[in-house]
Order: sequence, then structure tokens, then C-alpha cells
Amino acid sequence: MRLRVLLATPSSSDRLHTLMPWAWALRTAGHETQIAGRPDFVEAVTATGFVAVPVGPQAADGARLDLPEDVEGIADHASRWRPELVLWDGAAPAAAEAAARCGATSVAALGPYDHPAHPGAHVTYDCLPPSLRAPDRTAQDGERTGVRYVPYDGPGELPSWLGRKVRLPRVLVLGELTPQTVAGLFSSAAGLKIELLCRLRQDRIPAGVRLPSHTRLLDSVPVMATLPTCTAVVHDGSAALTMAAATLGLPQLVVGGGPHSTVPAVAHRLAAHGAALVAAPDGPVPGLPSLVEDPEPGERARLLAKEINGLPTPREAVARLVEPTAR
Repeated sequence: MRLRVLLATPSSSDRLHTLMPWAWALRTAGHETQIAGRPDFVEAVTATGFVAVPVGPQAADGARLDLPEDVEGIADHASRWRPELVLWDGAAPAAAEAAARCGATSVAALGPYDHPAHPGAHVTYDCLPPSLRAPDRTAQDGERTGVRYVPYDGPGELPSWLGRKVRLPRVLVLGELTPQTVAGLFSSAAGLKIELLCRLRQDRIPAGVRLPSHTRLLDSVPVMATLPTCTAVVHDGSAALTMAAATLGLPQLVVGGGPHSTVPAVAHRLAAHGAALVAAPDGPVPGLPSLVEDPEPGERARLLAKEINGLPTPREAVARLVEPTAR
């Protein structure tokens, strides 16, 4: 049976990208799929190749899809299109209320973030494996079904150098790292037999700093295509990037991007498992030798990757999900 499925995303590229494996799994299984989002986010949705449904106000503060106008917009479209299934990101609870109005099955598809259980979800899928979920949510774990995190960061162009053989352990460095952090990383890399790939803004590299040998400065890089060629990654704490590296079993050094930035909880839990090092932007930053020469972070990261990749894929989850809905 072919179903109509409406996905809902807040105005966040990371959260939209987390929903894409679900959208592809639904479409390739033969289901008609549309994605609802704010009008100012329509272009980001259509860039994925899916039909965008503009709902809610033209612009609103914050990335959540939770205003009364959002509920009305989604419910109005659902009353006409009549989806059997509404699948929504954890920051788009307006879709749960709209699903209840139109009698559709409501599915929460949570990204690598902490979300409280939502009473409007018939089923909740969580891409965080049990060992990385909030410890105070143990009682709610039974309400959540695990699903594998599938990394995606949008379209990109593969540079010719990325297809060449990797001759040295490669470390990817990217994000809004402070100049002090970058200078410290470069200093700690001196003498290491590694290749540094750095996607950093020019103003993040202090004037006069000496670049380590085998350093490549890049304006852009297809992150998800580059990560599998790497030995480790240093970044500013994106939850999506943290999970992408975790699925590949890469040890990570996570440094907040500035004095007021916060590192997501998932990075701290990786650190608690010994698979990542986490540092404050205004504090001491561990040197690269502790990331690439100490075998323990890599071993711990590979154990977590095994747990993550043991979860069912979105494609497998869709097959189990749509059967009772179709009945």
C-alpha cells in the first residue's frame, strides 16, 4: 500500500539533514513524501529534491516549529492532502498536534539532541544509542526505538585530491575555533607524522603562526565524504558532526567555538566513554598527540561505532513502521 507521509522540520539545516535518510527511505519504498517547513526555509527543503510545504509565519525567532500558526498551517495542509503518517523532528512538535487533528499516525524522529518524551508521538525513534542518551531518561528509554544515525550534510563537489591514496594519518580540523585554539593545535602538531586538513576562516588563523608540515588549508570540503578518510577530527561541537564521526569510530577533540558557545551533551557523553576529548574555548586544549598517538580514544570510539551501527537503518525502520499504519 502506498502511503502519504508528511515530514516536518524546523528551520535548521542540521535537523533537515537528519530527516533526509527517513525521506529517502520512504520515497524509495514507494511512499509519497512531502516536507513541511517555514516559508523562509523552503529553498533549503527543495534543494534536497523533495516537495516543500510552506507553513507558519514567514519568519520567526528561533529554529523550533512550535507556534500556534505552525500547527494551523500543518493541520490545514493535512486536512486537504490527508497524510496517513506525520514524521517530525524533535524541535517540530507542532506537527504532532496537527497529526492528532487529522487522525494520522504521529512519529517523532529525534536527531542527536536531547528531547523530552512527547505525548503526541505514537512512536519515537532516537538516533542516539542507549549508552549516549541522557542518564536521567532511563525510565523513558522503553518509549524510544533505536535507529541508526546516517550522516548527511547536503550536496558537495568531490575535489580531485580526495580520491588520492592517504599516505599519512589524516586529521580534519573545522568549525568556529578560536585563534588561540588553532595556534595551540598547530603548535602541538609539530613533529607529528600526520596530514592536517583545515577548513577554517582566515581570521581564525593567527597572523605569523607557523603551519605544520603536511597542512592543507581549504575554503570548503565535503565533510561526510572526507571523514571516512580520516583518523581523527577536531571541531567546535556540532551535534551532527559529533555523531557523524562517532558512526565511523573516529576519536574527536571538541572545543567550543567561543566564550559563549556550548558543546552539545552528546560530545560530553562521548568523552565520558573515553571516545572524545572535550575542552572549553577559554581553557587548556589537549594537544593533538593525545588524540592521534594514544590508542585508547580510538578503541573506545570504535566500540561506540559498533553499537551505533548495530541499530536498524531508517530503511528497516520504515518497513516496520508503515505496515501497521497501512493496515
